Amino acid sequence: MVSQQVVHFLYYTTHGTRVVYEFIAFPPQICGLGFVFLFTAMQIIIYFGGIVSLLYYYGIIQAVLAKFAIVMQYILGTTVIESLNAVACIFLGQTESAVLIGPAFETMTSSEITTVMCSGFACIAGALFSAYISFGACPEYLLSATVMSACVSLGIGKILYPEVQVSSQKNVEDMKLAKHDYHSFFDAISKGAIAAMHVVGAIGMSLVVYLSILNLVNHSTIWITSRLGYEDTSFNALVGLAFYPLAYIMGASDAEDPEVIDNQPINNYRNHSGKSR
Repeated sequence: MVSQQVVHFLYYTTHGTRVVYEFIAFPPQICGLGFVFLFTAMQIIIYFGGIVSLLYYYGIIQAVLAKFAIVMQYILGTTVIESLNAVACIFLGQTESAVLIGPAFETMTSSEITTVMCSGFACIAGALFSAYISFGACPEYLLSATVMSACVSLGIGKILYPEVQVSSQKNVEDMKLAKHDYHSFFDAISKGAIAAMHVVGAIGMSLVVYLSILNLVNHSTIWITSRLGYEDTSFNALVGLAFYPLAYIMGASDAEDPEVIDNQPINNYRNHSGKSR
């Protein structure tokens, strides 16, 4: 299946990670030692970034995305530039997709810009897709969700901001794409990996500070609520209870489980922080 091939493709990251980091990334399974998140799961983003830059250097990414965009434009009736962005979000992610259509932003309508934002936040980015798989998420479900979200996001964007202006980029001939600054095969891979490294650092450092603050708020909430007669009532539990209907709608059959409720705010933050990078 396609999803299994994607998993095998991403698994090759472990070889480079093991050679570079060795013990840091893969410590022996003794004394409670486990894998280091920053040096294992996040390295997939660097690997994926290098591959995407290489494909962009040879024009493969642009050609493939343009074909998909034409099909989506024909089916949904959207303009080619917003269709291209929606397709790009499946493979590249929110930030990279915006860079791809960067030269077209000056002439885009307000409705097109809104749709671009909807597509970026709705789809699971290529790098984020790989990170979720490394967490143990089902690749079949992720792949299906991100493909469906690309189409749905276009419809939602038009509902939020209907088109009232005349687009200047309805056809493929009018489409403007960003030009790369790669000079060779190795230059493309290196620059792609370096750019992805900044994303990895941003995600890692953001997780450190936000999870630390969340822990501080949790203990502060427990201290305050205990003075009011409510023992062991954390901020996680309060926010989790508020999101209980959402967890139930999403299909969490064990949504009444305290662990599911407590983890809800953490999962919400991970989804948001990963997409905003």
